[in-house]
Parts: sequence; structure tokens; C-alpha cells
Amino acid sequence: MGSLFFKRVIKSFKRRILSFFYKTIPLKNYILFESLPDFQDSSRAVFEEMLKRNINKKYKLIWVLSRGCKNYPKYDNVEYVDINSKKFMYYHNVAKLMFSCNNPLLPLRKKQISVNLWHGTPIKAVRWLVDINKWTLDKFTYFLSPSKDVIKILSHELVVPEDKFVPLGLPRNDIMTCKERDLHGMFDVDFKKVIVCYPTFRQGINSTMNSYSEDSLPIIHEETVAIRLNEFLKKNKVLLVIKPHFAQVLSKFTVLELEYIKFIRDDFFLDNNITSYELVASADAFLTDYSSIYYDYTLRDKPIGLLWEDIEDYKKRPGFVTTIDFDYSMQGGVKIYNIDDLENFIADVVNNKDTLKNERREIRDMANYSNDGKNSERVVDFVMKKLEGQVK
Repeated sequence: MGSLFFKRVIKSFKRRILSFFYKTIPLKNYILFESLPDFQDSSRAVFEEMLKRNINKKYKLIWVLSRGCKNYPKYDNVEYVDINSKKFMYYHNVAKLMFSCNNPLLPLRKKQISVNLWHGTPIKAVRWLVDINKWTLDKFTYFLSPSKDVIKILSHELVVPEDKFVPLGLPRNDIMTCKERDLHGMFDVDFKKVIVCYPTFRQGINSTMNSYSEDSLPIIHEETVAIRLNEFLKKNKVLLVIKPHFAQVLSKFTVLELEYIKFIRDDFFLDNNITSYELVASADAFLTDYSSIYYDYTLRDKPIGLLWEDIEDYKKRPGFVTTIDFDYSMQGGVKIYNIDDLENFIADVVNNKDTLKNERREIRDMANYSNDGKNSERVVDFVMKKLEGQVK
């Protein structure tokens, strides 16, 4: 025990020495990107916009990965590094610009610009989580907001001053206004409609998140219910694709994969050359619950079903944001409490019946800067102007 403690002290000391040394090196034309899952989210959208503009000819673009450097696409002047490596320490200390979505890449030097792209408008309360983890999110140079109306929510929940926020829209949401991808070749089943389900976590990956609800998946956590749903889906030629939340403890996630119920993991996106939001945008309808992606999908202007089975559990812990009326903000989705409700929602999708179109559009306009598909352009315009003008 004493030997392990001594090794940790030595390792920490070495890291401090390296960090001190790196701070003596002038800032370089490096831009860091981070997201969870790796190589996804708004960071990837900004990255791809920068590639379109050939910004990688002047700046080295560096992806900070939490799950190892897999076979990611190769581009000129682009590198992938492990977040636990010494090379990451070096890049973090000398990069001029950094983008974060989850693991905060806070600025370490005065002239560094660090932008938190965040990962959506919270529905669940997260301020208590910020307090417990003692996150200093106000240290970021800028904080992105999906819209002006959302700033108050983010400011309160993340404990960040309102003047830090820049309401330009989330870059990852641009895909919601683009042409959908054909999903048929990605699944070995014949279907006419596809519904994608992104549930939030119910048993989190650390002790501060665990546990909000008894079941890891709403509605179809029982085998008999899942089998019944599969038969209903098969009869109507509807494929249900379920992606567990990245913070969900998968050991508690009961997977009963049937012919028309498919579970996917992060590797699915790399294997099929598709992003998470391209998959969602290509669906005929969307299922979620208390996840911020609800607000994002309103841009697609397609039916949303909200899996509401365990809402009473979530009201108790962690609770919901208090800076907006909950019932108003969630009016764009059909509430689904049981298997009968779920089958009715699917039947409406099959019959092209959209019951909450007007309500959903009202929430869309409140929660998003625009549906013009140009969020990435706005963010890159803003940041590069700051970078070229501020950092020499």
C-alpha cells in the first residue's frame, strides 16, 4: 500500500515538473478537440468545418481521446492522442485553441482560448453534480449556448456567468437539417420505417450518478414485453435501434436483442462511417426520455416519443431544471408510460400521423438559434476571429 502511494506521489511530481517546463514553451498553432464518445458531437462538427476551410494547413488539429487511438480517419496535419499520455500534457500546455464537450480542457495559460461546446440543453438538474465535482466551468474563455433563451438555464445549472455564453447554436445540430442517410445496408433486417431510441443513463458510471431508476431501460426491460414489442415491430416492418447512453453502466443494461430490436455501441458509427446524429436524423421518428437530445431533434420536425415510465423516480433524484417550466418545455413529445402507449406511438409513425407538430415547432424555436444548418459556420467564424486577433 505504501509503495503504491509512493509511486503515485512520484508520478504526480513528474507531471508537475513537465507541466512547468511546457509552460516555458511559446504557444503553437495547435487546436485541440475533445468529445464523449470520442470523435463525435459538436467538436467533430467544428473539426469538419475547419477541414472544409483548410484550417489544418496552418494549424495542427489534435483529437484528445479517452478510449485509445483507434482507426480514425487520416487527414493532413491531424493527430489523435490519448488523454492519459505525456503527449497530451504537452499539447494541452502549448495549444492556442481548445474545444471541449465533456472532459473539460480548461485553459492553462492566459492567451489560450478554450471553448466549451457543452452537449445540449439540460433537462435533468446538473447543478448539484457541478457542486459535488467542484467543476470550475467558469474558467472557460467562452461557453456555447444553443439559443439566447437557453442561456439562463445553462448559467444556473453550470454555475457560469451569463456573459460567458455565446448563443450561436450547437454545431452537432447542423446534421438535423441535412439530407438523411439510407440505413438499410447497416442492419440485416427488412424494414420500411426506423425509429431510433437514445435513453439517458439510469445507473451512471460513477457513484455521484448511481442510481436514478431501478431499470436500466424504460418500458422494454422485461423479456415478455420486449418479445411482444418485437412481434409488433415485425408485423409493421419497423426497426427499433437503441443506443445506450455513454454514461450508462452496461453491466446493468439488460440487452434482449431480437430481430427488430437492435442495440448498438460506439463502434457502430466508425464501422458504418456515420455519426451519431446522422443516425438520429435519418430515423422516421425518435424515442428518448430526459435527455437534451430531445431539444435537438425538434429541428428534424419528426415525431418524438418520450419514455415517461420512471418520471416519478427522476423527479426525486436528480430532479429537473427549475429555470424553465417543465411541462411547457416537454410539450413537443408524446408521453409513453407503458407498452400500449409505445405501440400506439409506433402505429402513428407507420400511418404518418404527427399529433404534436405545432407544439414541437414552438419548442424548436425556443431551444435553438436557427434551423438553417449553419451553426458550425457561425462557431468557426467567431472563434477564428478571436484566435487570429488575440493570440500571437
